[in-house]
Amino acid sequence: MDLLKLYLIRKSLFLNLILFGILGCSEKELEEVVPIICTVDYVQFLDEGTVIVKFDTTVFGSKESYTITQGYKTVQGNYLIGDELVRIENFSSKGTKASFDFYYDTKLGFFCANLFDIVPEHTHDDFEAEAELETTSKVVGKWKIKRKKSITK
Repeated sequence: MDLLKLYLIRKSLFLNLILFGILGCSEKELEEVVPIICTVDYVQFLDEGTVIVKFDTTVFGSKESYTITQGYKTVQGNYLIGDELVRIENFSSKGTKASFDFYYDTKLGFFCANLFDIVPEHTHDDFEAEAELETTSKVVGKWKIKRKKSITK
C-alpha cells in the first residue's frame, strides 16, 4: 500500500473518531464542544421611538455582528424593544455614563435561530450594563456597553 493511501485512511479514521465523539455527547456536552456566545455591543436611540441594538454572535468559532432596528415603547420607565426581543430596565444616566439592566426577551430565540444555518441550544444571559455615550453620535444617544455583570435570577 502506498503512503498516500495509508495517510488518507488514517486521516479518515481520525476524522470519524472525532465525529463519533461529538455525536456521542449529550446536549450540554455538545454546547461545551461547540459554544455559542451572544453579546450586545451597543444600544442606539435614534429618536423617540426607534432604537438600534448591535449583537455580536459567535457560533462554531465564527463571529458575526447583527443590528436590529426596532420600535420601542416605554412602560413605567422601562424600554420594551421590538416585539418581545429585548428589554432595558432601570436605565439611569449622568453625563456620558449610564447603567441599566439588559434582558433578552421571549422572542429573541427566533431571531437567533435565523442568524446561522445550525445553532446549538443555548441561553441568553441577562446582564447589568455600564455604558458610555459616544460623543460623536448625532442621534439621541448611542450607548456603548463597557462592562457587564450577570444578573442572577
